Parts: sequence; C-alpha cells; structure tokens
Amino acid sequence: KRNNDVLGLAWFNDSLHAASFHRQKMTVDWSASTPIRTVADFEAVIDDAIALTGFSGTDTLLLLENEQFMHQADDIPVFSDKVLRSYLKNRVQRHEQTNGKVLWVMQPLITMKQEQSIILHLLPRSFYDDLNRVLLKRHLDLRGEDLEARAQHRERGAREPGDRSGEPRRAGGAGFGGHGER
Repeated sequence: KRNNDVLGLAWFNDSLHAASFHRQKMTVDWSASTPIRTVADFEAVIDDAIALTGFSGTDTLLLLENEQFMHQADDIPVFSDKVLRSYLKNRVQRHEQTNGKVLWVMQPLITMKQEQSIILHLLPRSFYDDLNRVLLKRHLDLRGEDLEARAQHRERGAREPGDRSGEPRRAGGAGFGGHGER
C-alpha cells in the first residue's frame, strides 16, 4: 500500500533540489550545496536529500533538464498518425545509430504554418537506467513508473488512445517517456 508522500526531485543543469510532499503539500525542501553533473554526483548526495527531507515513502517525481536531455525542434509536413509514428521511429533510429538507445517523446507545437512543428525530446537510455538504479537501490520508485510496460506494449504494435506521437508518455507532461525499438 502506498502512502500519500512523494519525494520531488528537480535536477536542472548542475543544481539538484528535493522536497518532501505529504498529501500534495510540501513539508520540507533541500538543495545540494555542490554542482550535480553526473549520476555519480547525484548518487553521492541523494541519501542526504532523503534524510534531510525526512522522506520515508517510495513515490518519486523527477523534473530533469540537463546536458543529457536533448531537445530537437523541427518543422515537418502534416502526416497521418500512422505516417507520423513511422517518421518519428525512423528519425529516432537514425539518431540511435550514432548516439545509442534513447527514451523519447514528441511534443507537437501550435503554429500558423502549413507544416507541423514538433519538439523531439531525447534522453540516453543508459543515463535513465543508471539514474533509475540509484533510485531503486533506495527503494524509490519514479511515480507513474509504467514506462517499461507501456514501451513493451507499444513494441507489440498497440496504440494508446489520443497518443499522437505513437510513443508512450509519462504523467506530468513533457518529460521523457517513450523509447524507440530496443
């Protein structure tokens, strides 16, 4: 049984902030006193974040914006959902040939053009796996962590209603949430 506590982590560039929430109300916050650039840096301070926020639950929410998290804006022709999924899958596969496996999600942009504008958010799979291992060692579970199940569901060709990108999305918006073929 889960309680109503959530550990919120905000890792923006070199800064890491944490806050403990009880029933959606922040109770205690904490900030790293040193720059956090790598997963090893993150692991070196996460125990302090947990202890000093008094967090005793498992649910964790991560907001991430750092050099590992890439964003590619592009104008593309207006495609049907099926063609758009194929286009994005091929684009991600080309990216993975030189950069390795990624988690990804497409975010549509509203424009006045005849083209469709998108932002493709890409996170190296190895970065995510390393970060998730650090959290799991501390019995912390990324909230809404159904990523693997949804990705496997997607690989079998199933489609989620209303998902224009053709890839799974995480709760909470434009974070990473999909992944290409493994």
